[in-house]
Amino acid sequence: MQKNGVYETIQTRGTTQDDVILRVAKSVTATVVVAANSVVGAGELLVTLDGGKTYSPAFIAEYDDSKDDYAAEAKVVFEGNVYKALVDTPDIGSIDDNSQWKLEHKYVINGVLMVTFQRETKDAPESFKAAVLVDGEVLYSKIPNKNESSRIAAYPTILIK
Repeated sequence: MQKNGVYETIQTRGTTQDDVILRVAKSVTATVVVAANSVVGAGELLVTLDGGKTYSPAFIAEYDDSKDDYAAEAKVVFEGNVYKALVDTPDIGSIDDNSQWKLEHKYVINGVLMVTFQRETKDAPESFKAAVLVDGEVLYSKIPNKNESSRIAAYPTILIK
């Protein structure tokens, strides 16, 4: 944390952990799995589906009912749930049509990546050990991948201000 502007002249490469994380009540060490050809960094929103052993990036774009170019298997968030397109280019406004979209699960965010540098993968997925914030507060404007649904999906253990 900066005190009295002491570090203002130091040049950093990108967003740092201190820029994103406001308060840590609890963090864990876990394996973070990143898809091929991806970049993750400080403040990346994460999800675990195995009780906290492994985490992966959680960001999913919100459903846009005016968009007509979703690919089959594309995932979107709508009213707190994750839906998967069953067909290429589902009809506009068809999220309730079970023949075009499948309700997958609730949209959940239960971790925030605490690293001091970005990790970039190339042609293959990568996993690494890292600290993951599981209870605390983060600054919305500094989170790299987010939308308004992210705030709700992370609450109440992670408060996004």
